Amino acid sequence: MIPLYAIWWLSSHDAKFMQMEMDDGFITLPEYLKSELRSVNGRPGRGRLWVSKSLTKQDFQVDPWPDTLMSRYYGECRGIVVQQAEFDLIKGLPGKLTDFELKPLT
Repeated sequence: MIPLYAIWWLSSHDAKFMQMEMDDGFITLPEYLKSELRSVNGRPGRGRLWVSKSLTKQDFQVDPWPDTLMSRYYGECRGIVVQQAEFDLIKGLPGKLTDFELKPLT
């Protein structure tokens, strides 16, 4: 079953690169993703989730946070909550797409 929402995890390098590509007009993102990408840029990750107010009032979190190699990696990243309509777009961009149990979405 495909979830309605997922997390797009970006390292600081990924976020900076995506911001430059967006500013140069090389990539077009939905408005809510542009806004969240601007918001995460230059901020520490620490596994924090950014959620656009335009998506939903739902409270998103990873709970419990698993103790795996990849969860340690995501703990250094910043996560943007994305809706299902953008999954295919995100899969072709830098970063990782996971569900809320931190399982990869492929």
